Amino acid sequence: MPAVPTVPMTAPPPDIQQFLDLMGVELPEVGTQINPEELLNKIMDAADQMADLLDATAPTAKEGPGDVLRSLRTDLMSASLDEDVSLSEQEMTLLKTLTISETQPGSLLQDFQTLLDFIGPDGQAVSGKRQHIAMKDLAELNQQLSNPINIDLKRPAQKSYPPIHGLYLLLRATGIVKVVAKGKKQFLALNSPVYDQWQQLNPTERYCTLLEAWLIRSHGEMIGEERMGFLTEGNRCLQSWHKIVEKKKHTFNPKRTVRDFFSYYPGVHNLALMEMFGLLKITTGKPEAGKGWRIKSFEALPLGTPLLNLVKNAFQEHDMSWPSEVDPSVPYGELQDALQPHFSKWQKTLVLPSSDFRPDRHIFKVSLGKIWRRIAISGEATLEDLSAYILSSVEFDSDHLDSFTYTNAMGRKVEVLHPYAEGGFFSAGETIHTDEVKIGSLPLSEGSVMEYLFDFGDCWTFEVRLETIEPDLNQIQSTRTKKKKKQAPMGEILEVHGESPEQYPSYEGDW
Repeated sequence: MPAVPTVPMTAPPPDIQQFLDLMGVELPEVGTQINPEELLNKIMDAADQMADLLDATAPTAKEGPGDVLRSLRTDLMSASLDEDVSLSEQEMTLLKTLTISETQPGSLLQDFQTLLDFIGPDGQAVSGKRQHIAMKDLAELNQQLSNPINIDLKRPAQKSYPPIHGLYLLLRATGIVKVVAKGKKQFLALNSPVYDQWQQLNPTERYCTLLEAWLIRSHGEMIGEERMGFLTEGNRCLQSWHKIVEKKKHTFNPKRTVRDFFSYYPGVHNLALMEMFGLLKITTGKPEAGKGWRIKSFEALPLGTPLLNLVKNAFQEHDMSWPSEVDPSVPYGELQDALQPHFSKWQKTLVLPSSDFRPDRHIFKVSLGKIWRRIAISGEATLEDLSAYILSSVEFDSDHLDSFTYTNAMGRKVEVLHPYAEGGFFSAGETIHTDEVKIGSLPLSEGSVMEYLFDFGDCWTFEVRLETIEPDLNQIQSTRTKKKKKQAPMGEILEVHGESPEQYPSYEGDW
C-alpha cells in the first residue's frame, strides 16, 4: 500500500480562517504534517452541516449573523439532547450518596485550590495576547497537581498541559480571578470579593459552582481559542458525551481517527476536566519524542451519565440558553434547581460584583497600522462619542456602520454595534448599541485593548488601547462652584502621529 502523502500545515488567509471559525473547524497547528485529503473532507463535512442548518434556520429580515449562529447552536443542542434522559433509581441513589471532598469524586477541588495558591495574593504574570500562565511556571505547576502529566516538548505552552488549561478555563469562568495591568505587564490576580465568597463555600457548593462554570458559562474565548466557533464548552461536552458512552473504552491508535475526534470534541482540556470532575478515567502512556500528553485510552465512570443527564434536562427546560450568556454578572445558581434535589448541601452561591462606574477622563491610544492618535474622553461619554472622535482624528466621513469589540472580565468577547446595526457575531442576546454604552461603564483596566471596526465593507480596523484614567478637571471644578459654566466638550484629540489614510482611495487600471 503506498504511503499516505503529507505536507506541513500552513496558516490560512484571515478571511478563510474567519469562515472556518464560524463553522467551528479547528485546524492543526502550523507546521504539523497533515493529509490534505483528510483535512479537506473534514472542512467539507462541516460546510455541509452548516449549509443544512442555514437552510433550516434562514434568518428573518431583522436577524443578523449573531442571531443565526445562536439559532444554529440551539438546533445542534436540541438534536443531540432529543432523547430520554430520565434517571433510574440506581442513578438517583448514586447521586444522593455521593461524597464530595477535596479528592472525591475526582481531584477537582484540590487541583483548583492548587491553582489559586499558585496565583496567591500578589498575582502571577501572564502572557500578553492570550493572558495565559507564563511558560516558565508551567512545569512546576504541573508537578503540584494531583496527577502530573508527562510531555516531551521543548517550548510548551499552557495548552500543552490540558489539566492546567482546563483549570484556567474554570478560573476565568467563575470570575474568581481577573487580569490587571502593572506597568506594561499583565497579571492574573485574585478577584477579592469573589474569592472571599469562595472561601465560605463547602465542598459540595464549590463542586457544583465549578460544574456550572464549566457547562454553562465557559467558552473557548476564555482560553484564547478564537476558532471555537459559536458553541460553548458545555455544548461540546454534552454533545460529545453520547459518543463517549457508545463504547466501554476508547483506545487511541496510530491512525489518530479517534484521537482527532475527541481532541476537538470536546477537546483534550475538557477530557482532563471530565477526569477531575470524576466523570472519566484516563489511562496515559509515555509521550512520543517531541510530542505532548499521550492518552492511551479512556472510559466513562458511573457518575458521568446521571450527572450530565441532569444538566441536559436543565438545558432543555431553559430552551438551550441561560441569562448568564447575556449578563455575566448574573449570580451563580442557574443549575441549582436541577442539582439541589440530589446535592442538598448546595445552599450558597457566588454573587459576582458589578464593576463601578468611572466618570473620570479616559486616555486612549488609537492605532491604525503605523499611525496613531491619542484621544481623551470623559467616562460620561458613550462609545458613539468615541467613534466620532476617532473618525475625526483620521478625517473620515461617518457615513458607515461601525462596532467596538472588547473582552469582559471573564475573557468573553462583547460586541457593541452602531445604533442602526443589529445582531453581531459576538452578541449573546439583544444587540448592544454604541449610543447606550458609556465609556465609564466598560470593564477595562489600563493596558486593555478594544477593536474599533469602521465600515463593514472596507473594514478599517483600529486598535483602541486604554492608557490611563485620570481625574476629570471639569467635573472637579463644577463641584467647587455653583456658577453654571458652558458645558465642556466630552473629549479631545491630544496627539496626532502619521498622516491620515485616504478613506476612498482611487484605483487606476482596468477591472
